[in-house]
Amino acid sequence: MAREAVWIHAAAAWAPYARGDTLASQARSAPQPAMHVETRESENGLQPLRPRAAQGSLPRLPEAERRASRPPQRRDGLLDAVAQFDPAKPSGIHPSNSSGPAFEVARYFAGFIEERRKRPQDDLISILLAIDVDGRSLTQGELIGFGFLLLVAGHETTTNLISNALILLDQYPEARAKLLADPSLIPGAIEECLRFEAPVQGLARTTTRAVELHGQTIPADEMVLLLYGSANRDERKFEVPERFDVTRKPNEHLSFGFGSHFCLGSGLARLEGRVAFEELLARVPDYHLRSDSVERMTSGPIRGAVRLPVDLGL
Repeated sequence: MAREAVWIHAAAAWAPYARGDTLASQARSAPQPAMHVETRESENGLQPLRPRAAQGSLPRLPEAERRASRPPQRRDGLLDAVAQFDPAKPSGIHPSNSSGPAFEVARYFAGFIEERRKRPQDDLISILLAIDVDGRSLTQGELIGFGFLLLVAGHETTTNLISNALILLDQYPEARAKLLADPSLIPGAIEECLRFEAPVQGLARTTTRAVELHGQTIPADEMVLLLYGSANRDERKFEVPERFDVTRKPNEHLSFGFGSHFCLGSGLARLEGRVAFEELLARVPDYHLRSDSVERMTSGPIRGAVRLPVDLGL
């Protein structure tokens, strides 16, 4: 299977929707301060531009259907599919268990794909159902896997990019002051947030051949844990790596991976992050986190927050 061909088709279908002016318009159209506040457990949580709102427009689902698509799990089903991925508590995560949030998401996608087989629309899933890759159509497993990856990878990682950036700008008020004084620094600040608090701290890969690194040989067919969070603090690559510097240049972090594994959605993630903070800092520049109530995600590879209670400073 030429996996790269599938991603090329997906990227082509995605491109018309990945527009900064569209995302900014969505953010600005929300009433003040409703764009930023949600009620959960009687707490005010900061909710800037939610990536799922942007991604939900890709298949052009009606609003009612997007809401109905949430698997019936605690909080958000997609969030739980990642948040519950705790190496110490792996039960309920693998779809073969026929339970747990990951299975619920896969089951939803199976039904959604079947619906699009019968009634194709102008959306990403319908396009993937129609394409021909290496002389054949995509299998049901490939379609479900792609849909799950698209939603979980793009939704959860960018959500945590935004939540981590919110925390960092609260912890480093001098950095926030620089962005307020000069919003043109925001794209570079997003890169520094990606470096300093990578949403994906590490992923496993399997070697295809023996590799020698720093005097150590890693045999072929061995699983290796790549710690991007550690590489992003490598003093051989970054000057004063423990310093959070929104003006850092160059900033060649590895938070989007490298080479053939480089993140397909990196452009959209950067766009969403930039628009979120351009709008957020323009509308609620004096927000403050209730740090004693911040709830961090419990996950092996993912770093982010489940809950961010805030004072909007309004």
